[in-house]
Amino acid sequence: MDTKDLRKELNEVKGMIQDVNYQVQELRKIIRRAFNSDEKLPMFQHYEHPWYKHIREGSLDDRVGEPKSE
Repeated sequence: MDTKDLRKELNEVKGMIQDVNYQVQELRKIIRRAFNSDEKLPMFQHYEHPWYKHIREGSLDDRVGEPKSE
């Protein structure tokens, strides 16, 4: 892996961290607003990473399950 690849990967990680930072700030605003009023907190949909969805749906059974007899 050369310097260019490392810089690209570092920038991607920085972007992910910034996204999480924005999400935390938004949650703080929502919580403050709810505590200052009788407003109920919104319920967010559960996020499931695609990898875990594939595992749950069994789409990887042929690679991780019992070996198939031929």
